[in-house]
Amino acid sequence: DVEATLSYVADPVASGAQAVKISIGGLKGGHSGLEINEGRANANKLLANIAKDALQLGATIASWEGGNMRNAIPSFGNIVFVFTDNSQISAFKSQVSNWLSTYQAEYAGIEEGIILTAESVDTPAEAMPVAVAKAVTNSVLAVHAGVYRMTPSIPDIVETSCNLGIVKAANGAVEADVLVRSSMDSKLDELASSVTAAFELGGFSVSYK
Repeated sequence: DVEATLSYVADPVASGAQAVKISIGGLKGGHSGLEINEGRANANKLLANIAKDALQLGATIASWEGGNMRNAIPSFGNIVFVFTDNSQISAFKSQVSNWLSTYQAEYAGIEEGIILTAESVDTPAEAMPVAVAKAVTNSVLAVHAGVYRMTPSIPDIVETSCNLGIVKAANGAVEADVLVRSSMDSKLDELASSVTAAFELGGFSVSYK
């Protein structure tokens, strides 16, 4: 178990800013030890791609909720974005169909029920500083999720894998829970070190359980 945490001082949201909630669901999820080899989508990774685009449009993140168990492939999640330049909101919402089409193409034959929605929600009082939102997004993008290595002598058997099971962020605190598995100790250490590096580069503190 790898736990990454980050504390931040939230910024007050400017008057007139608006919030948009992006939600993803309908993914198969599954057990990270039994179904990790099936190529199922990880909700946190898909949300991170969208977060990257939102930040490029000038948004920041108020909250992030993805997954609820460290050993389950996350099948759902949402991010609340805050826009101070409201002229970008229509462009952002219009991209939802493009993201959905992309994910449907990427996971054709694996994920048949992907749901992706965008809705305007009440504007929160606080949100992440943009630099923190970028650090969180980049860390999630950088962390490997899925099969890392198959067993060389038994190619049909997963040797080493990683599950980015939970990402939670709000009210000055971010937590990410990752489960690294391997039948080879050296590869377990290698992948855990890679996960640690991705989060530490984003300013997180990392501990093992």
